[in-house]
Amino acid sequence: MADGLALGAAAVALLCAVNYAHTRKGAWLVGGASAVAWGTASRWLVGLLALPFGAFLAADQWGRRRQPSRLHENVLPWALAAAVASLGILVPQFMIAHSVPASLEKHEWLVGWSMRNALKRDFHTPEGYAHYRLPPCLFYLARLGWPDYFFPLLVPFVLAGSWILVRERRWAHICLFLGWPAAVWLFLSGIPYENPRFLLPTLPSIAALFGIGYARIRAVPSLRGRVLADIVVVASIAAGLGFGLREHGRLVSAKNADRELVEWVRNRLPAEASLLATGPTLAFEHYAALRPHDLFSAGDAELDLLTSNGNALFLLADVDELERQWVGLAPQQNFERLRRRPGLAIVGTHPPFTLFRVGARE
Repeated sequence: MADGLALGAAAVALLCAVNYAHTRKGAWLVGGASAVAWGTASRWLVGLLALPFGAFLAADQWGRRRQPSRLHENVLPWALAAAVASLGILVPQFMIAHSVPASLEKHEWLVGWSMRNALKRDFHTPEGYAHYRLPPCLFYLARLGWPDYFFPLLVPFVLAGSWILVRERRWAHICLFLGWPAAVWLFLSGIPYENPRFLLPTLPSIAALFGIGYARIRAVPSLRGRVLADIVVVASIAAGLGFGLREHGRLVSAKNADRELVEWVRNRLPAEASLLATGPTLAFEHYAALRPHDLFSAGDAELDLLTSNGNALFLLADVDELERQWVGLAPQQNFERLRRRPGLAIVGTHPPFTLFRVGARE
């Protein structure tokens, strides 16, 4: 998935930045810039990494210039090479994205972004109405230490690593390892959506902070302290694996539920029938070689054609969701139009979905 590539690109970028600071080999700089670019092409959010990445390099260079004994090489050629490499990756992506405005300049993350969203819990977006238990700023802060991704017992090590960087005034590393999750959290607090996987690219920096804290705690003279730290880490990893297996089980159950729904619908559709649907439309394409028409994007012309071409037409919808999440938006409006004319008759239910025959009345 794109999330996995984004996470990997962020990890490579952080690794390259640190290695460049340690070795001063320009190839690491080019590699880091390229990783940020590839991550951005996968998830636009990763583009924010350019800010802490650049701040890290600036702080590192500033620190070196304050040490006359250190060799001050000319980094400009490598910086230009890094810029060319990253632009070579990003410019084609920007050109493609520009042809689909909703994927970039008119993306809801940008159009709907506002810090006023940080404390709101109710949102109306093109994806319907959503009510969240926590406002985005608290949701994403809590999810930084969620068991499925990063077990909460490891948070003290992360805090210890952060404190070590601050106490030792390692400004460059502060910009990189603290600046990256802070930038992501600040940005995500302003979007009108909540999804924990948006935080995945921050995990490498949090893991680095954990490693710094754990290494320092392991260096204490007390054997009891080292053993206790090891026990906490091993227990956290084991518990995290357990939560991960639970999440995997949920995903498998959801996938199996989609397959059952596809099979249930397929057994009730006559040959040559057309299907309008909400929900797992891609599952129908994958498991049933059936390409449903999406009620979300169907326009008046498409609905007129489907209801007048003489073929049997069926509609699969979660009616409760339409009336709760999509009130006044295209899916609910299309559903009401079909219910008024030419009419809908219930064929069967597979909770929470209902299958209707279009063009018939109960």
